[in-house]
Amino acid sequence: MESLEQETNASRMALYVSLQEILALYFDYFRGKLLYIFTDFCYFGHWVVELARYLDNLGIGACGHQAMEQGLLFKIVASCEPDQKAADGCFSSGALGFDDDDKNITFATHHKLSGSQNVYGCDFTHTMCYQLDGPRAPCRLPEMPAKYRWQWKDIISTISNPGERTFVVRGRDKGRKAWHFVVVPGCLVESFKAATTVGVVGVSDYGFSVASGFGDAPPDDILKKLIRFAPSYYN
Repeated sequence: MESLEQETNASRMALYVSLQEILALYFDYFRGKLLYIFTDFCYFGHWVVELARYLDNLGIGACGHQAMEQGLLFKIVASCEPDQKAADGCFSSGALGFDDDDKNITFATHHKLSGSQNVYGCDFTHTMCYQLDGPRAPCRLPEMPAKYRWQWKDIISTISNPGERTFVVRGRDKGRKAWHFVVVPGCLVESFKAATTVGVVGVSDYGFSVASGFGDAPPDDILKKLIRFAPSYYN
């Protein structure tokens, strides 16, 4: 009986793989290729936090451009947040999907699967610098205001409570109708919304414009790009 118990415990230990072991294999054999990690275990949202901390320690800025330059292409999704237990049978049916346009797997971050768990994940290849000119364009992260140059740990900390909102602001510029796509920090969202209802808004006082143009609203092709990179979009 004792030997059977020891064998069972040894089997359980052999089945466990740490994030560090996965990363070691990735660096040795797969660097530069996209790595998806899906975990459906209790408390495994902490892997998301660990991976964010790992990239921060390497000095990789919080933008997919920065990660791609280093050949570190990670997407990780856990079926629960770091302090939550995972319920059986609800992860694959409730959180994962497929994007026909991108031909890629999608996941619903912070999507509630049960009364006690939420999907928790991060796409570390996602472009955070709001660069809209294509994958070969220079990363805008270095030129952005310091308060927007977050680390990955900051991005992770706002998954459940996003720290930014993105708005289309309409008005007039040089006598013509114009629009601006504006990123606003979470702490300034309410004051920004209040200011837009009473008069002229100084965009630089509340955030920064990532795109602008003349007309009533962004053209459909530009709007599609903008929404793709927006943390949370409000029209």
